[in-house]
Formats: sequence, C-alpha cells, structure tokens
Amino acid sequence: MGEDAQRGELDLAAVFGRVARRWPIALGMALGGGVLGLGITAALTPEYEAKATLIFPNATPSFGLQSLGLQNAVGSENMELVEGIITSREVEDGLVQATGLKRRDLRENLRVSQIPGRRLVTISYASPDKSQGLKVVTESLSRLNQVQESIGVNTSKKRLTGYREAYDEKAQTVREIEQQIENFQRRSATVPTAEDGFTGSDYLKNQQEALLKLQVATRKVEAKRAAAQRVGSAAVGGLPTGLERETKWRDELLKASIELDQLRAKYQPGTAQVKEAEEKLATTKSNLTKEIAQYVKSVQSGADLETAELIADQVVAKWEYARAQELARVAPQEAAEYRGLIGRLQQESKARDELKTEADAEAVRNKVEAKIWQVLDEPYVEEEAVNKKFGMNTGLGLVLGGLLGALAANRAAKK
Repeated sequence: MGEDAQRGELDLAAVFGRVARRWPIALGMALGGGVLGLGITAALTPEYEAKATLIFPNATPSFGLQSLGLQNAVGSENMELVEGIITSREVEDGLVQATGLKRRDLRENLRVSQIPGRRLVTISYASPDKSQGLKVVTESLSRLNQVQESIGVNTSKKRLTGYREAYDEKAQTVREIEQQIENFQRRSATVPTAEDGFTGSDYLKNQQEALLKLQVATRKVEAKRAAAQRVGSAAVGGLPTGLERETKWRDELLKASIELDQLRAKYQPGTAQVKEAEEKLATTKSNLTKEIAQYVKSVQSGADLETAELIADQVVAKWEYARAQELARVAPQEAAEYRGLIGRLQQESKARDELKTEADAEAVRNKVEAKIWQVLDEPYVEEEAVNKKFGMNTGLGLVLGGLLGALAANRAAKK
C-alpha cells in the first residue's frame, strides 16, 4: 500500500510536470475559454428580472392553511408556501390567461427564492421584455393576494361580523330609548333632564315658594280692604268670574313659564339662553300685572292704583301657585318614569359601547391575523440584465478553458 501511495504522488507530480512543460497550450485554451465566455455573454439577448418581495410577519399560518396541505409558513417553508400557490393549476391558468405566455415559459422563468433564515420571499421573472416580466410578477402577486383573501374568510371575520351586527342592533335600541326620552320630555309637565338627577323634589320646593308668595299677596289685599272698611269706603273685589281676558292673561304667563322650564332642561343655569327666558318671564309678569291693575281700576269703583296693583299681584300669584301645585303633583310619577328611561339608556349604552370596543379589537386582530404575508417591495424591474455578467462569465470561461488546456497539455507531453 505504501508503494501505491508513492506511485500516486509520483504520477500527480508527473502530470504537473508535463503541464508545466506544455504551458502555452494550457494558457492558450484558458484565454480561449475566457474569450469564448466574453463573446457568448456579448451575443446573448439581455434579460431583465422583474421582482417583488413578500414578508411573513406571523410565526404560524392562519385561516385554514392546514386544510390546503400547507402545514407551516415559517422559515424556509415560506418559499414553499408561495411557490406552491403560484404553481397550482388554478393560479397558473390565471397567469397564462392574463399574460398570454405559454405554460412552459412560466414554469421555466418564474422563480420563488428566499434567503435562508429570513422571512422574506422574492418572486422574480426574467424576460427580454421588461414590461412583460413586470406584468407576470404583478399578476402573480395579485393571484397570491386573492388566495390570501379567500383563505381569510374565517372564524375571526365571522366573529367580527357578529359583533358588528350585535352593535347595530344595540345602537338601534339606544336610539329608540333616546327618542322615548325626547318624547317624554316633550309631553311631561315637569320637563326633567338627565343632568339634574331629576327626582321631582324641586317642584315641591317651588310649590312651597309659590304658596308663600300667594299668602303674602293675599294678606296685603285683605289689609287694604280692612283699612277701606274702617274709613267707610267700598271694598274692592277681585276679577269677575269667567272673564275671557283672564284666560288670555293666564295663557301668556303659562307660555313664558314653560319656555323657561324647557330652556333650563337644555342649558346650564346662568347661560345666555336661560337668562333671556328668565327676563322674558319677568317682563311678561310685569306687563300682565300692570294690565290687570288697569282693568281692575277701570271696572271697580273706588279702586285706586295701589289697590288695583295689589289685586293684580294676588291674581298672578294664584296662577303661579296653581301651576306649581300641578307640577308637584305629577312630578313623583314622572320622576319614576324618567329614571326608568334613563336607567335603560345607561344600561343599553354601556352594552353598545362594549360591543363597539369588541368589534374594534376584533377588526384589528382580523387585519393582523389575516395577513399571512404582506408585500414589502412592490413589483419592480432590475436595471442590469441578469445574463450580462461579463466578469463572472469571462472568469468561468477562463477556468473551464484552463482545465481543458491542462488536460490537452498533459496528453501532448505524453506523446
């Protein structure tokens, strides 16, 4: 065995010796190979590569990929996933129809590649026609996204649809309750609001204040009549019963009072709207008092202006007390009804908002999970032709020519 090894070393040395003696042959063929590589490269029709890059953001596939036989979408299998979809019969048929290319050309030139360990996959197509290559890659990307969207009809989207439908139903319920509250405020005598935590107690307080005002006005009128009787003057009475003017005056006061209550229900105390309504009510009362006093003075013999004004104050106080009494009577019942509506509104609004939050969160999850891949680089064309690499092709020609030259030199030296 030692002799065989020595003979192998001697033979190898002899080969190198023979090649060295015939080096012009080896050099010539090496140069010839380089020139040939250069010539072939120059003669080739330039081909330009169109590309697009995908990124796989998730560690695992979603939306039923396992049912397609694609068990994983991680690491090196990203490429297999994309390649498997692109080479499927349905997608390939679509590409043939869209690009007009032959199926063989697509299979030979459409490539899917990936850098090991990366989650980036490149789709490329080499063609002498830049626009054709770009079209193939663009169509491939479109077909991939169509497949992704079709796979994306999954549990997450169904949940999202369910949340949105439930939200729409709950929102409709809230709108109906709001309409009920609006109708209630329009027809209710007490005009409750959501802001004041309405209980009806304010109307009881208003009733007591109106009663005190009426009692004060009544005492003043009675004192004036008593003084007139002491001096032998005729007692001055009030307004005649069934007076048509009284209804008109009372309606004017009621209208101004209701307008003030309605504005207080909409706006905070001290706002311009409330102040304006308060001033309007005060002006209405003042004008009515003067008008009533003038009427009393004109129909009651012996009534002076002071007495007529006291009687007018008493009449207006009676009207205000009657309204305050009615409001205090209905306020507890309306307060209970109103609190029930407000409670339902708060409960249904909370449920609606929770559904909205769930729907928004599900929409985000759906958007992220549904994207098995995302487009990182939109389709583009490389500026340099992929088959016009003069340096590499010339170097390869030199190496191959040199090897062939070495074989030729060795044989020539043996002769």
